Amino acid sequence: MANVQQQAAAQAAVRVPPAAPVVIDFDDLATSGPGTGGQVLVLRQYADLGITFNGAFAIDYSKGQAIPGFAHSGNVAIEQCYGKEFCTTPIEMMFTSTQDRVKVWVGYSSRLLERRTIILTAFDAQGLVVAQAITGLGPSPNGPIPIQASLEATSGAANIERAQVAFLPSALMNGLAVDDVEFDTVGPRPPCQSTQNPSVVLTEPLSGALFGPTNEFEVAGTIITGSPLDAATISVSTAAGTKTLDLLSSGNISTQSGILTLGRLRINEMLSAGQNTIVFEARDCRGSGRDSVMVTYRPPEWFPFPIQRIRSG
Repeated sequence: MANVQQQAAAQAAVRVPPAAPVVIDFDDLATSGPGTGGQVLVLRQYADLGITFNGAFAIDYSKGQAIPGFAHSGNVAIEQCYGKEFCTTPIEMMFTSTQDRVKVWVGYSSRLLERRTIILTAFDAQGLVVAQAITGLGPSPNGPIPIQASLEATSGAANIERAQVAFLPSALMNGLAVDDVEFDTVGPRPPCQSTQNPSVVLTEPLSGALFGPTNEFEVAGTIITGSPLDAATISVSTAAGTKTLDLLSSGNISTQSGILTLGRLRINEMLSAGQNTIVFEARDCRGSGRDSVMVTYRPPEWFPFPIQRIRSG
């Protein structure tokens, strides 16, 4: 009897406790607040944990038109349809290692005049539904609903490869916010389909172009990539510093792979007096590519006489 007890005690002593769950709170992302531009798209920032997202916007609710205490933890959460019209795209997360469960917290960032049902749906590798969880939000006619409602979908078979959060029935996703995505198993980075860095060509403006007195210019170009983009930017650098426009979050470039075209995009208030370097850059899972031109901007004070428009006729 004593030997049995000693063996049981020894086994208990070496038993390894379960690993702590992985929780993504998005607070490591430097992003902007409600009512402003420049929100970061959430794509592959957490690929080292084996999870990717389908391009929801990270929003810091302590900035801009702030909503104090809105996020479940910290200040940052994600919304899929921020600033978009007629958008019903769910918030989706993909895993490289199958999961037994997925948990999220949800809220609503504006007034909600009726009660709405939110569903967390988990899928296996074949796209079959293996787990679901449902909760309700609202009504809240006087303001936002903080992210305090949880949804947890458990399959019991460790076969969850993808999960999504949406309204039930399907509806416009504007305002639905998600924070603190939780799962148990860290996976490898997703495989990279690109065999070379993105090819980036800036076709406009031409090198040596002169702009002024209006602080604006147009850019155009192409990106060729074998994998979805992680980033695409236009930046303007001078001795005074660098200003950057995120082409993905602004919707001017698709995140998809292939030949991506940047149409003639007019950009205002990014040039500084004198020489400016305009850089068109893209990054995918393989690496980065860039193209640049040097231009000159002459502000109004550089012109010796007032500029007048001559009317014809």
